[in-house]
This record gives sequence, C-alpha cells and structure tokens, in this order.
Amino acid sequence: SIAPDGGSFRNPVKGSLLARLWPVLANDFDQAFAVAGGISYTDDIDETDRYVLPRLRRMKGSWQTPQVANVPGAHGNSVPAVDNEEKPVEYYWVGSAARHAGTIIHRWLQRITEGQTKVTADGLDTLRPVTRRWAEVLGVATNELAPVCKRVEDALNGVLSDEKGCWIMAGEGFSELPLTGVVDGAIESIVIDRVRIDEDGTHWIIDYKTSTHEGGDLAGFLQQESDRYGPQLAKYAHIYSAMNDEDVRVALYFPLLQAFCEVAI
Repeated sequence: SIAPDGGSFRNPVKGSLLARLWPVLANDFDQAFAVAGGISYTDDIDETDRYVLPRLRRMKGSWQTPQVANVPGAHGNSVPAVDNEEKPVEYYWVGSAARHAGTIIHRWLQRITEGQTKVTADGLDTLRPVTRRWAEVLGVATNELAPVCKRVEDALNGVLSDEKGCWIMAGEGFSELPLTGVVDGAIESIVIDRVRIDEDGTHWIIDYKTSTHEGGDLAGFLQQESDRYGPQLAKYAHIYSAMNDEDVRVALYFPLLQAFCEVAI
C-alpha cells in the first residue's frame, strides 16, 4: 500500500492478488517511486483542500438536447420531415419508448408483488411522479413522457382490476427471479417475471407481456404470441425444474388485455 506522503510504499498484504504478482512488479514500483521521490512538493498545501466533494449539478426539467448540426456532405441523405397528421398516434411504440414502458411496468409489478408498494386501481395517480422520473432516467424523450406514463398506468390498472391479475401478484412465489442453468450444453442466465405457487402446489412460471392488440381476432393474436414465446418459456421451465422437482406450468399474462394464456411446452 502507498504511504500517506505518496513517496514510499509497503509490500502488499500476504494472500492478496498483488502479493502473488509482486515478484514481477516489485522493480516497477521501485523505479516509479524513485522518480516520484525526486519531485518537489509545495509545503503550504492545506491537507483539507486535497480532497473536495464535487458539487452535484442537475439539468432543469425543461432541458432538452440541442439540435445536432448536419454532417457536411450528407444533405442528400437527410430524412424527410414526418407529417404527424398522417401517422397514427402510437407509431413510436415500435421503438425504445415501448421497451422503456415495459421496463417500468415490470418494476412496479415487482414492487407491488413484494409488498414494497401498496396501491389500488383508484390510487395509481400517486405513482405518476416516480413513473415520470424513471422514464426520464431511462432516456424517454420529453414529448413521449405523458404517453409512456399513461401506458404504465393503464397496464397497472389492468392488473389491479383483473381477478386473474390479482391472483398472480398475491400468494406464495417469487418475483423477478434470476436463475442460471445448463440448456443443451450451454450455460443460460434468465430472469423469470413471476413464479406463482397455487393452492395445489403447482408452480406457475408467468411471463408478463406489455403489448396490446387493437384489431380483431384476439384469440388468434394470443395464439400467435404463445407460439412465439413457447421456446423461451420452455427454457425457463427447464432451468427452474432443475432447481426443484415441483410440477411446473407456464403462461403469458397481458396486463393491457387482461388476458392469461397457458402455453403448452
């Protein structure tokens, strides 16, 4: 370790990683401190001024990133302006805003399930300031904050006002359970949204999906999603079952649709 004056050092503690490397590194330390010993320091430095806690600065809530200048020579590749009147209101849900809304929904469901946050469907507006702050930290654009917050509240309202949703969050089980196991000879790490152990001892692995469906044929959409996520849920069941020998069933739950779909694996 280095002495307080910075001009000398002591041998590393026995058993440390540096102690194992010391036979190779000792000469380098000797040379470095020999050079440092020849440097003169002023004697009038106040020790209390050596270390200063930096001042914390925050951007104002109204701050926005400045307009980026066009790259020289790239004018021919510029993207044309979009006429908002000709685009559907939810066009941006195909991008990062949808993912950020899903992240926040999962976070609130975990907190509610674990009893860290107590809220009813009628009191969701009390969560809005925290939801907005989380969205800002995730990088949601200012013009998308209100829609993201509304989508989060709609999803939570869907869960809290749905008998099946309340059943999922209540009772014994795990929330946001991280596991690592071997699948087809490879190490896989997963996070299970919710494990709900029902009254007969069955362990339900439930994956939250925050997507919605505006058109008809809801049953067809749910079957399509079940087929799409079936392999993922099968992997979850395989890894979870290796941890215990309980009966396992898997399902998808859509808060915005209040739809619970068991998936055959």
